[in-house]
Amino acid sequence: MADSSKKKNTKKTEQRKLGTKAKRAARKTLAGVLLVSSLIVASIPADNSGVAFASNINEVMDYEADRALARNGELLVSSSEISGSLDPSTQTQYTSYEIRQVDGEWTLLWKYKYFVPTNVGGNTGVGVISDYNDTYNVSTLNMTGRIITGYELIGKSAYDTYVTTNINPITFTLDVSPYVNGTDGTKVTEVPIYFEDAYNTWKSEYDTKLSNYFSQNPGETDAPELSVLGMTPLVLSGDQMTDEMKRIYYCDHSYNNENTALLTGYTLVPVVNYARGLSYVNANGAVNVIPDEDTVYVAVRNSDTASTANLDENGFKYLASQGIIAIGDGAFADTQKVDVMNVGEGIAFIGDEAFRNSFIKEVQFASVTHIGNQVFQGCQYLEEIHLAVTTSVIGREAFQGCKILESVTIPAGVTDIGFGAFADCSVLNTVDFSGNHGVNIGEYAFYNCPYLTNVIFTPDYEIAIGKAAFALAPGSGTNARLVDFAFPEKLKTYVSAADSSVGYTLYDEEENSYTSAMGDYILANRNNLTNVTMPLNFGSSVTERVPMNTFDMCPDLGCLSFAANNNREAVFDSNLFEDVVNEDFYVFGPETSNTQGPDGQYYAYPRRSTWKANTNTLAYVPYVYYSDGRNHYEVGIEDYRYELEINEDDTATLLSCEFIVTPAPISELVVPGNVAGYDIVDMADGSLDGIKDYIVKLVVADDSISEIGNNVFSDCERLEEVVLGNSVSVIGDNAFSDNLLLTDVTIGENISSIGNEAFADCPVLENVYWDSPSDYSMLGTLGTDVFTTTSPSLYFHGDIAEGYQPFEYAMGDNKINDNSVRICYVSHEPGELSVIMDEESGYVTLIDYPHYFDLPLELRTKYESGTALNDEERALLDATLYINLPAEIESIDVASFLDSDANNQNRTNWIYIEDSVNYGDGSNNSKRDIYGDANLTVPNSSELLSDFYESGYTPGLFSGYTNDTTPLTAYGDAAPSSYETKGNDWILSVAMPGVTYIPDGAFDSCERLQSVIISQDCSHIGDAAFQNCMDLTSVGTNGNPTYLYDNYIIYETLSDGSYEIAMCLPARGENRSSTEIWVNSDNDPMLDNVSSM
Repeated sequence: MADSSKKKNTKKTEQRKLGTKAKRAARKTLAGVLLVSSLIVASIPADNSGVAFASNINEVMDYEADRALARNGELLVSSSEISGSLDPSTQTQYTSYEIRQVDGEWTLLWKYKYFVPTNVGGNTGVGVISDYNDTYNVSTLNMTGRIITGYELIGKSAYDTYVTTNINPITFTLDVSPYVNGTDGTKVTEVPIYFEDAYNTWKSEYDTKLSNYFSQNPGETDAPELSVLGMTPLVLSGDQMTDEMKRIYYCDHSYNNENTALLTGYTLVPVVNYARGLSYVNANGAVNVIPDEDTVYVAVRNSDTASTANLDENGFKYLASQGIIAIGDGAFADTQKVDVMNVGEGIAFIGDEAFRNSFIKEVQFASVTHIGNQVFQGCQYLEEIHLAVTTSVIGREAFQGCKILESVTIPAGVTDIGFGAFADCSVLNTVDFSGNHGVNIGEYAFYNCPYLTNVIFTPDYEIAIGKAAFALAPGSGTNARLVDFAFPEKLKTYVSAADSSVGYTLYDEEENSYTSAMGDYILANRNNLTNVTMPLNFGSSVTERVPMNTFDMCPDLGCLSFAANNNREAVFDSNLFEDVVNEDFYVFGPETSNTQGPDGQYYAYPRRSTWKANTNTLAYVPYVYYSDGRNHYEVGIEDYRYELEINEDDTATLLSCEFIVTPAPISELVVPGNVAGYDIVDMADGSLDGIKDYIVKLVVADDSISEIGNNVFSDCERLEEVVLGNSVSVIGDNAFSDNLLLTDVTIGENISSIGNEAFADCPVLENVYWDSPSDYSMLGTLGTDVFTTTSPSLYFHGDIAEGYQPFEYAMGDNKINDNSVRICYVSHEPGELSVIMDEESGYVTLIDYPHYFDLPLELRTKYESGTALNDEERALLDATLYINLPAEIESIDVASFLDSDANNQNRTNWIYIEDSVNYGDGSNNSKRDIYGDANLTVPNSSELLSDFYESGYTPGLFSGYTNDTTPLTAYGDAAPSSYETKGNDWILSVAMPGVTYIPDGAFDSCERLQSVIISQDCSHIGDAAFQNCMDLTSVGTNGNPTYLYDNYIIYETLSDGSYEIAMCLPARGENRSSTEIWVNSDNDPMLDNVSSM
């Protein structure tokens, strides 16, 4: 027999672990993984905490925490522009007014409150709006640079007194021809003005009578006296004047408020007075009080000849106006009744929170230079903003939370956008910087704007971008719409407008600090971000590093582009793309650098960076560069890289793989299924020559190359394991021959051809795993000497199926070495049945099967305690309890296998006996000590069978002194102490549809065995085959013509047609305490035909 020190099959000597099948499946799904060293690939991390954590010691992305930093403080108007603040709380307040229609009536309202700072940009006497009267709905509010501080008005009572005193008593007499002046005091000239209807009637009568007079007196040329014409003078009093004419009369005869001129050309209009008792400022700067009356009369221009000075938009005459340069803090906060706001020329400054939480829908600035902090914060109805070309500063959180604002154009003059200026604008989709002349985009400026789709930068001016400027809040990227993002072509160093701090101190993955021109997290949490283009001047002349959290939580990133002729010195950390799960992701950039690297080569630095980078799902990052009129694709990690050629059908061929620095062993090299979106379908000749001697494990991923060419992986110095995925259909001649360290090979389910000597002369090759095919005929005849490995043993692991070439090859006339050692074939788990061809009988012989005591202790403990098992555990357990042999297994007679000299080498190779005198070790599945006897030492090969038989023991696969013999107190075992402590006491059933004979003592002392199914072709059941099988109650004969079973008795049909009792099963006894066999011919009709026992 074999020496006890002989190397055991590593797959079979250890206890089976849970999940073996799952691990094998996981190994097969490495498609897309290229060069794997020790990378653990995890699923995309969930980050719903509200805070995004930076790698190593960089700052986290935390809106509230960063808001409190000095560099993100409020942007204030400089003291050189405004002396004093825009805060009205400590200022003297004044009131401005307007007259407009309310419910069909002219109404006097206060419009604004304002104050006048000491100095504004060198100007004095200019005002700041501090409040607005939001009483009535206004569709459009046009705010000009001047506001009205008082109107030319008179209270109703004062006017009524004037009428009573100065108009009603007056007599107006027309006592002469209307064509000449009357006598003094008769007010002849005023009659046609104030009594137009009476005058016209009188004049018409006069004209008629005068015409008649001249007709009757042809020689007369002068008009006669009135009496001659039969007329009397027209005498009118002031109280006969209409109300309208009285108001005109008042203006014609009254001086203005300044007492400098009559109000000729004006009239008075009654106005509802909603400004009763308020103060106003007249033209002289004096403060007057509006009458405390419901109605006042206000002068309105009534003649084309009247002065147009100091008229409002409705023609009402105002006394004075105030120049306005700013809208103060909170002036329009919470305003609900203005839809559109036009901030006109002359207004340059907008104070903090000026429109906060207002209902305004649209705002247009004509000349505003400074927009303060939180100006439009929370304006949920704001749809449009039109910034002025003069605007230079947009303050902190100026437009934060404007939920329906869809677009914003940043004009040329804007130099600073404050912290969170447009944060939380839910539907903001377009930000246009194309006309801007260079701006500092503040930290979090466009933070958490999920609908942002277009960000357009000018190519002509430098722009700076602060931390998290376009990021989304953690966990909110599901609906993110930004797909393509191009940084400004010219990036400048970020300078805080709040405290003038310059740039950022960041850290690389080695925790070395560096100064960054741009902030970190700029595009964080953009779930659907696919394409990003870096600035042209980034790393164009000096080394610049992409902050490592720029793409934090950007799983769909597909391409990061560096300019081919510019970004040669740009670098990034290996974990820059750690959240990317898009398996088509790649980096595009330049081929070469302007400076040499540490290896003396001029590789571009973005290119070098990808060699160490990985994504969340890939252990590599593809790099694409343009050279020689075509794109070159390469993938690298650590010290080596691949180059690919793209075929016309958009597939790819692997051209080469070479070391970048000093060669070193490659723990695992994976030929990918897809790189940068291209399916790898072929390998060029010699493509791996540069590294093949360093490969320890080779994996050809699923859905990748279909053919392993001749000699491609022959004579590899370090190759220990090969895993071929489902796309490999052809393995060429000598493809893996002469690999001195190769121990394990996995061959995918779609293999169709294996060439001559493909695995020849691999002296330690021990296991070949065949993935189950969909069609057993797919693999044709194997080549010559395919597995003449020269190794001492070889296991095939696959399906036991007739016509399946791996099984046929192993059972055929094929040997692995000069000692004529055969291949041991092992079915897939959980069954794991080990078979070999018996050279003597020509039978496919079972030499091992799953054993209960080889199961993990945890599983056995659960089972024996009655704890529920999962599906995988149950399958492993059942494989040890229910032995189901496929029809291709023809023999279970290991004793005959061992007894035959024809199997001399194979019996010593596959059957192993322990030195120990104890039971079988239980950890040596296929080379089990199934023949050990507690009273015997291990015999030599010549003494084996005789010694066993002398001990009164018939050896067999299911009998013997092994760990499968249970203690009498084992779970569920109620057997009395007189029972044997040998045999496999765990198996419950055995099905043997292809076994043609059952040897002596085959199932001796299998105390729990309940059911046996024999082949219909079984021609022999040996002596004591089921001895001590106390629970065996069912023997299925499967239509066997020789053996019949009835009522615990196995009958053998003799040549004369009578029966011989081959065996009466122990379960026939009336109870377990008796050895008597009871007979009842009424219950056993077959006994009548029994001729012998």
